[in-house]
Amino acid sequence: MDVTSATAASTKIENSKATLAGDFETFLTLLTTQLQQQDPLSPMDAEKFTAQLVQFSSVEQAIETNSRLRDLASMMSMSQIGDALGFVGRNVEFEGDVLTLTGDGGATIGLDLPARAASSRIDIVNSDGVVVRSIDAPTEAGVHRLTWDGLRTDGSRASPGTYTLRGKAEDAEGEPMDVVTRSTGRVGGVESDGRTAQLIVDGRAVPLSTVRAVADGQQPTTSPSS
Repeated sequence: MDVTSATAASTKIENSKATLAGDFETFLTLLTTQLQQQDPLSPMDAEKFTAQLVQFSSVEQAIETNSRLRDLASMMSMSQIGDALGFVGRNVEFEGDVLTLTGDGGATIGLDLPARAASSRIDIVNSDGVVVRSIDAPTEAGVHRLTWDGLRTDGSRASPGTYTLRGKAEDAEGEPMDVVTRSTGRVGGVESDGRTAQLIVDGRAVPLSTVRAVADGQQPTTSPSS
């Protein structure tokens, strides 16, 4: 949890506690005055102020619960950041459809098939929506890692930058299958949105929960075909 979010949450809870304390003191003062001035022959209805006391107690418990939840969320966020720091400087594989091609050549990408397919491939699309390369993938169920050498279909080198991965697969009946693409990149840092830790991979935020493997030194299992 970032400092600003934590400070705001803490201030809100403390203000709620202060308001509740002030209201409760006012209630007790009024209640005491009413009890002192009540007609002995027509005493106050005990159920009314008992219900009010119960209501104050419930609000107090709710504020205390929120305070404990805030502390727990902060601890969990810091724990996630601690875990995420171990990825800094390493190459990771994560679920996603965005790929960053650097100036030094190719990239490792992946396709996760839920079941055996009749055909499968990954289309690599540039910012103009043009498919610059299609890479055939194995058809067995599971995760398949492929290498894109950074070349377009015509053999020319693609420009460094951001590309979109579109996984496509069909079953034996020719029906489209749901597939998940994977990308890789080097972790340059860690940040938190106040709830979860995120890795900074090639300049963009990647949720820690989407990381599936550390790709250091990992060789692709399949060679590409255009």
